[in-house]
Amino acid sequence: MANDFEQTLTQTGSKANWIKGLYILVFLVASYIAIFVTFFVVLFQFIAELIFKKPNHHLQHFGDTLGLYACAVIRYITGATDDMPFPFKAWPKGSHEKHK
Repeated sequence: MANDFEQTLTQTGSKANWIKGLYILVFLVASYIAIFVTFFVVLFQFIAELIFKKPNHHLQHFGDTLGLYACAVIRYITGATDDMPFPFKAWPKGSHEKHK
């Protein structure tokens, strides 16, 4: 049975391509989770600005890094790069100048 599966993989493309396809599906799910998390960051940031009359710097920094992560995911799943994003490399670091 395993030999049949391996033979099918060989006939339709390399194993590496199929594995990359699975990673693409995983990162598509991660991108939807990132959109969901972004919604809550926006909501909490809006509430913080209403209550405290200034933005929450921690949420600003997290939003910055979340945007960088979303960009890295999109670049990977569209084939612009072969560098897999978090958790295969460190979470992106945002620009610190804005948040001091």
